[in-house]
Amino acid sequence: MFTAFPRRLIAVAALMGAQGMAHAIATTTPAGTNVTFSGVASLSQSLTVNNSVGGTLTITPQGGSHITGLSGKVGVSQNSAADTTVGSGEGILFSFTKGVTLSRLLLDMPGTGGSFTLSVNGGGAQTYSVATFQNSVSIAGSTFLFGWSGTNYAINSATFGKATSPVPEADVVAMVLAGAGIAAFAARRQRRSKAA
Repeated sequence: MFTAFPRRLIAVAALMGAQGMAHAIATTTPAGTNVTFSGVASLSQSLTVNNSVGGTLTITPQGGSHITGLSGKVGVSQNSAADTTVGSGEGILFSFTKGVTLSRLLLDMPGTGGSFTLSVNGGGAQTYSVATFQNSVSIAGSTFLFGWSGTNYAINSATFGKATSPVPEADVVAMVLAGAGIAAFAARRQRRSKAA
């Protein structure tokens, strides 16, 4: 009777642990926040966007003095409202207060074969083609620096989703620990019954 009882306990503990881990894996990512620039129509030192999935988003120019907006898109200005694109030596920094995942980017640039650079969290700049972002991408970080790579462009919109946390929820941790405790208790009891 004692051998059957611990086996059942171990099976129940394993099931509880598996259910807890399945719950952690099945947690879905909420819908993304689409950052657009339809209301931007003048020069500014920076732009602030609230209520995004990454908390407050601040957009600042790099290699230029202002962010400039025209017809629902933004670029970097060298003290001239006529300069509406990201050009050589320029960039636009998106800085979130929380981590996010970049999933889509719409750029206004001539043709479809253009490219741009992207540096995430201060890392090295990687070159991407416009076509890359027409497909599904997933780039996690809290700062995104969009730079020039041979073709001038403006940013129409960008979609960011909430970063998936690798830390399980508290109830999942409790369930896994409870399962492990029951399994350890059952194994010790089984060893004692064999020794007797």
